[in-house]
Amino acid sequence: MDLSHLDALIARLGRESQRAADATTDHERRFRRAQVNQCQREIRGEKAFLRLPDLDGATDSEVLALLGYSVA
Repeated sequence: MDLSHLDALIARLGRESQRAADATTDHERRFRRAQVNQCQREIRGEKAFLRLPDLDGATDSEVLALLGYSVA
């Protein structure tokens, strides 16, 4: 499975998040926040396209269960 596009989107999200944190005006903060939100939407879409499970907010037990480990 080729994850290069997803990797690129995640890298972009990191850069956009940093730019949002560095924004100095209200206008720039709104613009950068919109860019971060767009990146997040694109990542969700790419994960859905690749049929990857969405692990955002998953507990350790849920992740282990997805990996096939029984959680007692």
